[in-house]
Amino acid sequence: MKLTVNCDTYDFKMTHLLLPIMAIWSFGLFAIHDPSELAVEFYLDSLMSANNIDYQTANSELLVYAKRNYKTFDNVKEFVDYSTHKMKCKQKEYTKNFTREYREFNKLGVVAHNNMHSFEQTVFKIISSTTASKYEALINQVYITLHEINYWELNCYKPMELGKTLTKFFNQSANLELVEKISLFVLAAKIYKASYYVNPMHICESNYARTKIMYDTDSLNLTTESITIDSLPSGTLPPTFIGGNQMLKTYIKNNIKYPEKAILMGHEGRVLVSFKVDESGQLFGAKIKDSPSEYLSKEALRLVDSLPQWKPDSKTQEGVGFTKFTLPFDFVLPEK
Repeated sequence: MKLTVNCDTYDFKMTHLLLPIMAIWSFGLFAIHDPSELAVEFYLDSLMSANNIDYQTANSELLVYAKRNYKTFDNVKEFVDYSTHKMKCKQKEYTKNFTREYREFNKLGVVAHNNMHSFEQTVFKIISSTTASKYEALINQVYITLHEINYWELNCYKPMELGKTLTKFFNQSANLELVEKISLFVLAAKIYKASYYVNPMHICESNYARTKIMYDTDSLNLTTESITIDSLPSGTLPPTFIGGNQMLKTYIKNNIKYPEKAILMGHEGRVLVSFKVDESGQLFGAKIKDSPSEYLSKEALRLVDSLPQWKPDSKTQEGVGFTKFTLPFDFVLPEK
């Protein structure tokens, strides 16, 4: 049975069904939940339905998996809470029987793995087509998290950090069922990836604890200031990072590394990176304006190139050009 779906089909459905959902919500029938959250839930439900995945069964199988490898949990939230502080570094029960024993959860893992980029783009379209609301924190965080996961290499999952991120989801919405679906989707993709593509020992937090000593951005005093707008098309508002500058700083902190060669050679200082954002929110043309080190330059460029799509001004029309920004990075070695 083919487990993937045509992502373009769901993007089409999402775009056309989002407006009716908003219209219904505006009349008060869905007063509890935000229309953007309803749109995300519709996407996930449609994806699982198209692939004949029973959500409740997949959910139950995750809890069975957790009981065998960690401890007993009554729901996804308890498993997520546990993972924020105690992901044991040991060989898990990743066997050839994984598919047979966790059939529905494994099927969800395949679908989630194959549709993470589609999910990211769908959430971006939802954000771009809705106005700000008190519920937007969850949707913004989901978008940034999906982009980070899609950008990570196969062996770069950090269980504790992923658990902390999913915990934020539960704190940002009253729609517990939706947050559990999102968490289950992300966890299924992560566990599937770990089970079939990398040695499970490579994803243990202890490995990253040793790395953290070397690349600790706090002790190395790596900071970034707010971006500077160098040029802006006439009559438009500037594109913005999803979630604003504070979430941009968080993204940089979570994803940047102080290059080992720069540390060994004592390189530090400010790196200025300029880049452009077009009317669709896509970033391009990143280049170094000023830098004291080629190693620091490479890392700053890598980070800028990894940034997700930005939210453009809703009034900006296609063909108006681009906005040019400059982002500073301060790499400072700790005092000896």
